[in-house]
Amino acid sequence: MLVLNMMPLKKILNKLNGLHYQQEYLCLSKGSYLQPLHVYLVNDRCVNKDITNHHLFIGYSPLIFVFPSFPDLELPELVRLIFCHKILQPNEVFAEKDALASVKLKLVKKQPAGNTVIFYFEGITGTHHFLSGFHQFINSINNQLFNKKPGNIFLHDNLYKQVQIAYAIPRIISLISISHAGLFNLFPTDLHGQINEDHYIISLRSSGKACEQVETATQVL
Repeated sequence: MLVLNMMPLKKILNKLNGLHYQQEYLCLSKGSYLQPLHVYLVNDRCVNKDITNHHLFIGYSPLIFVFPSFPDLELPELVRLIFCHKILQPNEVFAEKDALASVKLKLVKKQPAGNTVIFYFEGITGTHHFLSGFHQFINSINNQLFNKKPGNIFLHDNLYKQVQIAYAIPRIISLISISHAGLFNLFPTDLHGQINEDHYIISLRSSGKACEQVETATQVL
């Protein structure tokens, strides 16, 4: 049997990936991010709404974004989001070169929630210019060769780019606690958030232990 040592290749890929930090996804203290991106819901090349603080990222396999119903905007079945540094106003025409990233999503579910409706959108495709085309290619190879690990959710094909785009907006990591039948658990999550005054959304792996514990306890703290 021929056994290949892949570590030299991994070291080469890491040197050529174009990243300034060893970790692809960074944990930063709140407020330390100096060049925040804005997220805009757009139609063709016209800005419909700034949703930077009006969306939740709750799933990455598939990519799931959640929006509340907007009194001034009816959400279509297909939407496009752009991510850029510029502050844009509703109805303003933006330049494609200013969009560092773009993701297209499709509506998969509507859920009544009090006096509002929650809209669940699934990612279709994403493109970005966070890295050059060469560096994106190198990272894609690294993803294909080294991220298919037991217990790890593998981000295949374009889903990998969609998740990179979603995490370009800082996400708050919170500690969730569960207490049931004299047992206690504490776990971190970043796929969560308050969608309106009365409803909070948290996403857990359907086959994970934390999800089983939450369903048994029926509440989190």
